[in-house]
Amino acid sequence: MTDSNVLSDWLRLWPYPVALLTGMAFAVADRRVFGHYVLGAILVLIAAGGAIGMNVSPFTFHGGDYYMESLIALVAAGVALGGYACAAVWHLVWKWIKAEAAE
Repeated sequence: MTDSNVLSDWLRLWPYPVALLTGMAFAVADRRVFGHYVLGAILVLIAAGGAIGMNVSPFTFHGGDYYMESLIALVAAGVALGGYACAAVWHLVWKWIKAEAAE
């Protein structure tokens, strides 16, 4: 494995951990700042918009469609929602552990 392969793999895969960490940060911000699921709802709307955009704008090879942009939005929002869910579950587990320790 050469250094150029490692670099090309990293450049291809870096958006996924960034989206995952962004979703986790959104969960923390929702819990601490808003107290409601505002940013989680926005992520759901982005994912739904990406899914709708993929179906409404079919892929063409000459351009002029929004298929790839919708696909990117759908995947990024989906990964961010995964991070959001992980952070929300971790928060619930942490609250349960603290409640058990207080008893």
